Amino acid sequence: MNTIKAISFVLLTALLLNCSNDDTTVQPTNAEQLKGSWKLTSGNFNGNQTKYAIFNGNNIKLLFQDELGFKSRFDHNVIENITETTFTYNAQGPTVYTYTISGNTLTVSESTLNTTATFTRNDDASIYDNWIQTINREIETATPWAHATDIEFINFDSNRLIIGYDDSSGFLSSLNTVTLSTDGGVRINREARAVTYDLGGDLFLHSNANDQLLYATETDGTEINFADLLLDMPINYLSYHNDNIWIASTAANTIIFHNDLGQEQYVLNKRPYGIEYTNGHLYISTLDYIHKCQRIENQLQAIETYEISDSGGVYGLTSDGNNLWINTQHSGKDDKLIKTDITF
Repeated sequence: MNTIKAISFVLLTALLLNCSNDDTTVQPTNAEQLKGSWKLTSGNFNGNQTKYAIFNGNNIKLLFQDELGFKSRFDHNVIENITETTFTYNAQGPTVYTYTISGNTLTVSESTLNTTATFTRNDDASIYDNWIQTINREIETATPWAHATDIEFINFDSNRLIIGYDDSSGFLSSLNTVTLSTDGGVRINREARAVTYDLGGDLFLHSNANDQLLYATETDGTEINFADLLLDMPINYLSYHNDNIWIASTAANTIIFHNDLGQEQYVLNKRPYGIEYTNGHLYISTLDYIHKCQRIENQLQAIETYEISDSGGVYGLTSDGNNLWINTQHSGKDDKLIKTDITF
């Protein structure tokens, strides 16, 4: 009996030791833990507008938002040489970052710029897709013009557009948005890059951006007057609403609100390439994105950001009262006029 007990004890001990060895968990490496979505909580990573970083091997997705609410995003395979303590970010030249991971906290440092960023792990897998709203196309057509700089519906007629562009001949083409063909236009005595119609629709306002003056011309092409708005910057895009004129100056990164009572200027962190005021909001193109903005505490704040795929840059916005229309330019391709599914 004692022999049997001794043998049983030895077998039980061996079994317990074997189970203990089987329960040993292999801890993931730092490189494996780096994979996933991280939310910035403090510091600076690749610019002070980064809000989220999503690592996946050589790929990194970055989500940006500036202090005015303007969003953008980045998705490229630029991560190299991932070790347990460093990785290389090689977008416009290699930059080596040092990183540590402790639980759900990621700390990333860069010695040359003396920056440190702290992130917490983010479990929202949809954060990248939902960061910016996707624009769908209701109508898309190649335009009969090239390199238009501004577009506007004529006399608030949702079937006809007038096109401003760099044409010294002084002829502004018009487009029928039903037949998608040119149907005449207006001849004036100067180049007009920025165009908009006044509330009555019996004249339009335009500027050639060079002399910084705003001209008023009747719809038969007769120029009736001009005004110097005392702007020390070019006038590139216009939008008119209830005797209020919205002006975009691309090179100055500035939006101007003008009426008989005075002016307000809003400096952006990005260049505007088209504006349209409608239904209480100012829509601003920054080439790759369109931002829906409103005035909040004497600032223009973006409350929504939109993106349209494979369109090139968005130069010029207008609305037909129901939908937003955009003019796009893509290197090596025809300019496109697109009726979007952004509605008011």
